[in-house]
Amino acid sequence: MRIRGFSDIQEAGSAAQQVVADLGLTALTVVGFSAAAGKVSCFVEIPSEGITSDPTAAFRTELRFRGYAEVMLSAVELLNGGGPFGFVAVERPFFVLREEYQPATEEPIIAIIPELMAAVGPTLIGPPRCFRCNHAVPVARARLVGVSGLCVRCQSETERKVR
Repeated sequence: MRIRGFSDIQEAGSAAQQVVADLGLTALTVVGFSAAAGKVSCFVEIPSEGITSDPTAAFRTELRFRGYAEVMLSAVELLNGGGPFGFVAVERPFFVLREEYQPATEEPIIAIIPELMAAVGPTLIGPPRCFRCNHAVPVARARLVGVSGLCVRCQSETERKVR
């Protein structure tokens, strides 16, 4: 898996077109990301024409492919949180599992590519925060109570209410 970053979506699109022309891959638009358990998954738009459905059961509509894949992302869209975020170029054939769960009126199909890449480094940017008051939780306390734990003040208030 090759991952490349570009300053804007136009540059990412040009790079995707070049990869399609050079390697004969298919470029799919990335419209979202999800991270869990140290893995990053992405959501892509798949044109409904020319897809191959796979009868294998899956929890949600999922794209599976074999072979080479390349991800071209736009830094501006990633930082702004807008979409589309870039492109994933994959080899054909690719298979869409559980396509029948997509709304019939929707075009294109949105599929998840599960565990596209490992989440490298920390999954949290900045200090751990109290999930009630949003104040910073000291790192030593976060190790004891977890990243989504309470700060000392909120924990003390909780214990007073229980008594």
